[in-house]
Amino acid sequence: MTCSKCKKQREYEMEKFNRLVELSNQKTSRWDKFRFVVRGITGMVKYATKISKRTSGDHVKLRQKVCESCPIYDFGLCSKSFGGCGCTLYYKIRVEKEKCPKGKWGPVEEAN
Repeated sequence: MTCSKCKKQREYEMEKFNRLVELSNQKTSRWDKFRFVVRGITGMVKYATKISKRTSGDHVKLRQKVCESCPIYDFGLCSKSFGGCGCTLYYKIRVEKEKCPKGKWGPVEEAN
């Protein structure tokens, strides 16, 4: 006999697996792959060189908590197979102007 929590987890894993199979059957153009890689590299370079303004620790913790509770969160990535952006969240949640593709958090507003 299984508990409801185990059953929900198994259903979630099956849904995730089915979406990955669906994605692997879809064709993505080389141009789309190239744009995705360039966007990711650009974001990481901006973060590393401090071109992009970084958020405060409070905002980082809040964004991280929201992301970790989200169904498209996948071990530090915003899972593209579930409709996310595919970004590495370690960098994304720390940049002030970034936003969640699902609208759960947005750019940090400047206090005037």
